[in-house]
Amino acid sequence: MALEPLRSVPQQAAKPCPRHGSGFIRIPGSETCIRVGGRAATGLNLRSREDGPAIRPIASGRLAVDTRTKTNYGPVRTYVRINAGQR
Repeated sequence: MALEPLRSVPQQAAKPCPRHGSGFIRIPGSETCIRVGGRAATGLNLRSREDGPAIRPIASGRLAVDTRTKTNYGPVRTYVRINAGQR
């Protein structure tokens, strides 16, 4: 029994949503616009102690997702921001 190769389905390119501001794109096949952003930081915390230096890695990050769409009841916005790590 021979396996058939998977055929890729052509994808629509994401289109910008300038009415919502910079960075928003339209989700293909819908009227919803989305913006995803975030940041990451890393470093070392160096402290001196009586028994020698203490080195502790530090890391933090943030992910933000903002969606906006029109409905029969008016505009709906969903905003989620997740912070993780320690500084």
